[in-house]
Amino acid sequence: MRLPHRRQQQPRHQDVGYSRTVVYSNSDTFALITQRFGSIAGKVFPYCVANVLLSVLLVWLMETRGLDLSIDVFGHEFMSVLVAFLVINKLSFTLGLYYEMQGHLAKLNQSALELCQLACSYTSACLYKDEPEVKAWRFQIHLHVLILLKAVVSVLYRGGEISAWEIPELADHPLVDLSGVSGVTDQGYIWSSHLKSNKNLRVPIQLAQRLRNEIVKHRTLFPPGQDPALDMMQEQALLTCVHDFMEGYHGIRKYLVAPLPLPLVQLARIFVLVYVYTFPFALLNPQLNLPYTEMIFLTSLMTYGFIGIEYLYVELDDSFNEDPNDLPLTEEARATAEDILLTLCQIDGRAAVEVLQASVDLSLLEGRTSSYKEQDETSYNGTTAATTNAQQSPPKETDPLV
Repeated sequence: MRLPHRRQQQPRHQDVGYSRTVVYSNSDTFALITQRFGSIAGKVFPYCVANVLLSVLLVWLMETRGLDLSIDVFGHEFMSVLVAFLVINKLSFTLGLYYEMQGHLAKLNQSALELCQLACSYTSACLYKDEPEVKAWRFQIHLHVLILLKAVVSVLYRGGEISAWEIPELADHPLVDLSGVSGVTDQGYIWSSHLKSNKNLRVPIQLAQRLRNEIVKHRTLFPPGQDPALDMMQEQALLTCVHDFMEGYHGIRKYLVAPLPLPLVQLARIFVLVYVYTFPFALLNPQLNLPYTEMIFLTSLMTYGFIGIEYLYVELDDSFNEDPNDLPLTEEARATAEDILLTLCQIDGRAAVEVLQASVDLSLLEGRTSSYKEQDETSYNGTTAATTNAQQSPPKETDPLV
């Protein structure tokens, strides 16, 4: 079984750097402003058009019907203070959370790879490195790490719509369920284990315990009296890698179970929409005496800014989905899985890698495909690039601000 091929985020003939999300040129201002892939301009534009049309309607009513619908400027300015407070607090929290998630994701992948590399390094230096028992133990360590990595991706990817409890690798060795356990009532079972989301969150925890059990099995590889494959310090180093992996997982998990408080998100959304769509009424006030063209320009500019910031929050809030700016969950997991296979190949050869690939289905790590159609067709600086690997268009999404 071969690892699934991932569609590149930039045209395949062009290497533009290490980014696994959106590639852009920060030194080219025009290309940066006009880039379409990964931008929210297309989503914000309808709101700008709607507010401009509202401004034109207000001007028409004033000029032709003498109907003045303007509001007091001072009241709108006072509202802007509250809107700025809500928007800035929500966005700063979301950006901080985005980069914290990025750190947890990096720690998670780093620990998985280091565990496999240390297992190979320690056993390659011992006297029993070519013994079948040691090779089988190395294989099991790599297998359990890949299954654990795949389970974490299943939990996080697309909001956990893929049940990690039912991944094929667990068919022969299913995880323990709470149903039927003495002392667990039906109501307690429903709320503690039966829900799909709670089951998903438990899978990596149980798989981590299996991995720890597999690590300490090195003590039983040889008869009593013989030295184990690892000494106590080496064993502790491997267990520390599992601890670091789970620390990254629990760092992400705590925000899955307790997201940003609803009242803050709700108030910010309401006040942003009210503020933006009352902006033309305030600019129409005779005290300002603004030309109509300037009024329309300021309306569209403020709409783009405030609605754009709100869409930025929407983009970053669910950072493990398929949007271009989401964290490279599947991309990084795929790179880690490939490095793990290479690690095993260096010590046990290609045959062991082929058996390992046949034991774990890594197609889930193919991840985002349709999301990169536009990036394949258009290079990072906005110029069209020829491509022959066109894929289906992304599914239509509902507008989160409507």
